[in-house]
Amino acid sequence: MSDQKIIPVQYIPVECDEDEISLKDIIKNLLKHKKFIVIFTLLITALAVIYVFIKKPVYEINASVQLGYINSNSKIYLLDPYATKVYLENVYKKDKFDKIKYPTINISTPKNIKDIYNLNIDAHSNKDAEEYLNKILNDLKNKESKKLKVVKLEINKKINILKNANNRLKSELKTLNEKLKNTKDAQLYATILNNISEIQSEITKNELTITNLENTLSPANTTLTHIIGTVKKSPNPIKPKKKLIITVAFITGLILSIFLVFLIEFIKSLKDEE
Repeated sequence: MSDQKIIPVQYIPVECDEDEISLKDIIKNLLKHKKFIVIFTLLITALAVIYVFIKKPVYEINASVQLGYINSNSKIYLLDPYATKVYLENVYKKDKFDKIKYPTINISTPKNIKDIYNLNIDAHSNKDAEEYLNKILNDLKNKESKKLKVVKLEINKKINILKNANNRLKSELKTLNEKLKNTKDAQLYATILNNISEIQSEITKNELTITNLENTLSPANTTLTHIIGTVKKSPNPIKPKKKLIITVAFITGLILSIFLVFLIEFIKSLKDEE
């Protein structure tokens, strides 16, 4: 074996930094100022309690609203769905910087459905929110009623045009039937018969169109803007969130008071050193 020098292990004592604060000192400082911590924390909490009880509560209702339409072969909307949504947002939806003034409304539409609006209305009471909802519905219904009058006038015009056309065709049909009685020429007879058949077909087509248009005018086929299902109301205010605000205020007050204690002790230590 080769000679190896054994170097003895020396233990070097570690000197503690005088500026290092021990956990014991921290606890001592906190206990020393415990009265300040308690009072400060309770003060901040009390201010939060006063705030949540002074602050006016905000309630929310939710409603699904479907736009009015005439149920013909397909839905004929009295108001354009996209234009109506823009109108509601411009007239009834408050600006994001003006939400202090209630009631406010939030509008959304289900995916791929253009004629149904989900309305969330916030107000200082459920009654105020319902009144705001009814105001919106009445506004839309009034606009639809005006548009419905215009649509009915246009449909009645079409019906009258078709009826006049049928009267004219029936008169032609009568004339052709008289000619048919006095016609002996086979070729002319066949031509008149063909004309009579075409006129009868057109008269039948017009009568069917008139029936469809008259059905369109039926009140049973007209639906104005209405609420789908029931209006959901919040039994408790959604704002302010009392428990959350008071809890956050208590924790914030506690943390801030501890910070102030450390700040005070730090300032004192600086003065002592001077």
